[in-house]
Amino acid sequence: MEPAAAPCTAVQVRLRPRQDRLEAGQWYLLSPHMIHRDERVWKQPDVFDPDRFLPGAPHGPADRTCYVPFGWAPKKCIGADIATVQLMALCHLLCTRYRLTVSDPEAVTMALRFAPVPENFQGRLTLR
Repeated sequence: MEPAAAPCTAVQVRLRPRQDRLEAGQWYLLSPHMIHRDERVWKQPDVFDPDRFLPGAPHGPADRTCYVPFGWAPKKCIGADIATVQLMALCHLLCTRYRLTVSDPEAVTMALRFAPVPENFQGRLTLR
């Protein structure tokens, strides 16, 4: 998930990433949504596969900078660390105290708005 759909900024000095050149003052757009779905980097980029982020995963990216859910320094999201801790605590709570049953997993799709949003998601959350 990307909290910000597409951060945009201006180049301060001339850059030469690979063959392209960005001049000082020129604007550029970096879209985490597009970076995370680049088929040159990710095998089946639209498939939910959290195992791809395990160290040494054969189906993950060779370059770990290809996953940027909170942007990157120096303009990284200032709430990245607290969001990560909160997400881990929430996942622990949900996995240890509740059982989630999805009515029809095949019907669930994702829509891109400000952040990806599940559609057609119906299920039940019950105490363990």
